Amino acid sequence: MLVVFSACKRNKTKTGSNNHGKQHSNHLVDKVIETARSYTGVPYHFGGINRLGMDCSGLLFTSFKDNGIDIPRPSKDQALFGEEVRLVNLKPGDWLFFTDKEGNSKIVHVGMVTEVRGEEDVRFINASNKLGVVEDQLYIKYWQKVFIKAVRPKCFAN
Repeated sequence: MLVVFSACKRNKTKTGSNNHGKQHSNHLVDKVIETARSYTGVPYHFGGINRLGMDCSGLLFTSFKDNGIDIPRPSKDQALFGEEVRLVNLKPGDWLFFTDKEGNSKIVHVGMVTEVRGEEDVRFINASNKLGVVEDQLYIKYWQKVFIKAVRPKCFAN
């Protein structure tokens, strides 16, 4: 079954409206990042989407859902939910996709950019299978070796 998402759908029960595309503001990006950061320290749990434990795509899924926005759940679907972005154009809210070892192309991990401090100083939040939900620096050797692509989710595109 093929599912196509046209934009991040706002959950009417939480927001009272159904806003799409450019109507989403930096305020929304800030709220989603703030929500993701509120999960800092939550332990890793494969398939988890709550404070008892969560995985990487579950962190994004839950952080958006907590703000009334529906996004795909698995990271492989999240990777298709927006336009690819070059690293030099990263903004807070962009999603970063990784594989498990250098040379692989299969997406197995996702995180969300929280801060862009400089050209090679980018922080992102993710659910690490060893440390739980943490913020990391993108420009360290490990992340650079397993990086696949960055995507600006449809609801943050402008």
